[in-house]
Amino acid sequence: MATAVVDATYKIHRALGPGLIESVYEKCLIHELGKRHFEVRYQFDLPVAYDDIVIDSGLRPDLLIADVLIVEVKSSRANASSLSGATYDLPQANEKEVGSSH
Repeated sequence: MATAVVDATYKIHRALGPGLIESVYEKCLIHELGKRHFEVRYQFDLPVAYDDIVIDSGLRPDLLIADVLIVEVKSSRANASSLSGATYDLPQANEKEVGSSH
């Protein structure tokens, strides 16, 4: 899955180049991952489950792919990198239902 995300980001980088705002790259990445048949949720509140409670954590990931991988999209003009990001595994603290998809 992570390989597919990296491949999609390179494809977007080659097509669009550097300098656009993050939301443009994010929408393109959602499109590319959808073409690869991944379920993608984006910009939603991600609660945290602890003990027998669910905490409104204030977490709002850019993308959640297949309910497993969180991707934060970053763009930068300073180093001419059009699309970079961080990926995170969905923490165990969120094993309960995380909400509806967009």
